[in-house]
Amino acid sequence: MAKMLANRMKTLMGDLISESQSAFIPGRLITDNILVAAEVGHYLNRKQCGVVGWSAQKLDMSKAYDRMEWTFLERMLIEASVIKQCLVRYDKLSGQVVNYNKSNICFSRNTHEEDRTQVASCLEVEQATNFEKYLGLPSFVGRNKRDVFSYVEEKISQRIGSWSKKLLSQAGKEVLLKSVAQSMPTFSMSVFLLPETICQSIERTMNKFWWENGRERGIHWKAWDRLCFPKKFGGLGFKELRAFNLAMLGKQACRFLTNPGSLAARIYKARYYPTTSFVDATIGNCPSFCWRSIMAAHAIVTAGVRRRIGNGQTTLIWGHPWLPDNPSPLVQTDIPEELREARIAGLIDPRTNTWDPLILSDLFILEDVNRIIMIPVSPDYDDSWYWMGDPKGTYTVKTTLIGVLLEILRITQRVEVDPICPMCALDHEDVLHALVFCEYSTLIWNITQLPITNIATDSFSTWLMGALAVLTEEKSRLLVAVLYHIWRGRNSAVWKGAMMRPADVARGATASMQAYGSAHHRQALPDPTPMTGTKTHGNLRCYVDAGFQQGTGEATYGIVLISQEESFIAAKNGKSPFCFSPLMAEALAYKEALSWLLERNITSVCLLTDCMVLRSAVQQQNTPIYSYVGVMVDQCRTLMSLFSHISLNYVPR
Repeated sequence: MAKMLANRMKTLMGDLISESQSAFIPGRLITDNILVAAEVGHYLNRKQCGVVGWSAQKLDMSKAYDRMEWTFLERMLIEASVIKQCLVRYDKLSGQVVNYNKSNICFSRNTHEEDRTQVASCLEVEQATNFEKYLGLPSFVGRNKRDVFSYVEEKISQRIGSWSKKLLSQAGKEVLLKSVAQSMPTFSMSVFLLPETICQSIERTMNKFWWENGRERGIHWKAWDRLCFPKKFGGLGFKELRAFNLAMLGKQACRFLTNPGSLAARIYKARYYPTTSFVDATIGNCPSFCWRSIMAAHAIVTAGVRRRIGNGQTTLIWGHPWLPDNPSPLVQTDIPEELREARIAGLIDPRTNTWDPLILSDLFILEDVNRIIMIPVSPDYDDSWYWMGDPKGTYTVKTTLIGVLLEILRITQRVEVDPICPMCALDHEDVLHALVFCEYSTLIWNITQLPITNIATDSFSTWLMGALAVLTEEKSRLLVAVLYHIWRGRNSAVWKGAMMRPADVARGATASMQAYGSAHHRQALPDPTPMTGTKTHGNLRCYVDAGFQQGTGEATYGIVLISQEESFIAAKNGKSPFCFSPLMAEALAYKEALSWLLERNITSVCLLTDCMVLRSAVQQQNTPIYSYVGVMVDQCRTLMSLFSHISLNYVPR
């Protein structure tokens, strides 16, 4: 019962609970309060001049998970006696009790000492030089940043030192480092940019623990930065702490763009970029350490965000990234000086709510025109920012971290590769030569007696398609097995300086093919059915699917309508508009299916899709979708409201 009530009230909590409550509400982060407190502490510390002094009071409530109501704190700045009366009255009305032993008050530097003593005595709280720690993090950071954040390094060193190396395998060490040690600084890194010396010291501690075995010191066979690469790129997937810190701060920076109405975003905008957007913000004069930390990720965020075009009222034609990334998200046409502040709304025909072809052809080069007409126009929606690296437009630390590490790998990789074939040492190596035309490979193909060596081409893909066209299914399996074993032989020649006999390679390929066949013996597959636990409405089922080509953005859709007796009723297929992601193609296909069903006067149906992400996006209305997919999903929900009975279920392929 409690779970049911909580789920029903979840959609109302954001409107009922004050925006000053940053935790326990979807879409809000408790770190917003830390950012606000740090900015207040920074202001009090640098306030040295003026007649009027300022103070900030830190209150500790005796009951957990409760908050101070702002209605009781509005008069706190009038005089200290009124504050005391407000707190006493608040205690009586709310049933909460302020813990004065843990509460304190701090003042700006220009506040006189006698005023400080009088106010603190009236409130019965202690004076503090600053907030000390708020929610476990320092509220003010001075010049000696290593001393301020030394507690992070000490906690991790103590935790790693308590683990017994003698009783742990390498797999056990990996689990402990990833799940415990590397997660400990996450909270601090989400708000502050830790000094690079602390990150390096923590990494040295983890590296030492990884290579040591019992009392032996151990040899560090590989540098730590190489172990931090993802496993598919030859690393072990450990976190590079500096890159992880920037990725965490990027989440805060991206929220300033996607959620500008939050309390923290409005405070920082009023302080640091009152007349511009976060994209054009600078560090400014006398910034707080929180703002410096967020600005460290400014370049990462601005490079990864894009504008989602709605009505075009707030997006600059030449100043914002809003086009497909080939070659750049910015308009390539030279900017006319009189149109420097022009908005995209001027490019849209208000009668048809589509792009105006005459204006486009007059202002832009053909390349830009072709890219502009790919962008969908949604006049009923405002323009907004979204993260390009995620189909839903939501910033994710994981994808950002991988992107930073890959950039590091691209910059640091300086390996000279010998172009000579390592197997025959007679010709330059490419894929076709190594797998087909090398003397060593030719001997293996002759032993297998597969009729493929006479295919004349200079492209391996063409050769492979021609070979598969003339071979039976069984021989095609042998072909794949031989290619795999030739490649293993080539790697053995490169890294070990040794090669197997051609006859042994052929026998190994045959054995692998037979083992694969026995392990993957075909069995009759059951007919696909909707995911268990779902209820279908009506007698009709409608299957929806989409196709997407990543390189060009082209998308297609297919719809099949089937009766309860499994008999075919109707079908439709076609080409969708330009799409940015497979999820967008699936959403457009689902929207097309709904419109098609309504045209046929069908209002009771069960729709089935193989896209679990789309099904979750349609049903979870509390999770915001910032990309163009959000517009499509919202339009799908509007169409679904026109049905008497409708359900969207997942069906596996």
